[in-house]
Amino acid sequence: VGNALTDKAEEDARIAAEKARAAMQAAIGATRDKIMRVNEVSALLAGMSAEAAAKKAADEELERAAAAAAKAKKGAAKAKKAAKQGQDKMEGVAKSRAASKKKDADAKNMRAQKEGAAKVALNDAKASAASAKKKAKDAQEDAVNTAAAAKA
Repeated sequence: VGNALTDKAEEDARIAAEKARAAMQAAIGATRDKIMRVNEVSALLAGMSAEAAAKKAADEELERAAAAAAKAKKGAAKAKKAAKQGQDKMEGVAKSRAASKKKDADAKNMRAQKEGAAKVALNDAKASAASAKKKAKDAQEDAVNTAAAAKA
């Protein structure tokens, strides 16, 4: 009877030890799973954080580029306006010179008629007027080219 009790106790102890070992293995496995899940979540959060930082940097760069484009557009508008004013001024000067030369030519023509050499004076006046017209046209082309260069 004593042996049977001892055998029974040893068997119970062995079963209890196996159950404890199995429970311990299960606890280790569960802990390992939790650690892996925590690492996955940490990696996921780090990735999201990096993605958010990259998006923020891209947004800031986009804002800076938009501001620079607006500034450049404003500068181009100012340059265009200045070029137009320069062109208008050059045209005004050219017209004034042409009017002055025409007036001089008219005066020469009147003198030539009074002196009896109307034909010579008329040819002289025509040549002066043509020259003035060409110079006015050249000045206008220069102003247009300046405006185009300023616009570009």
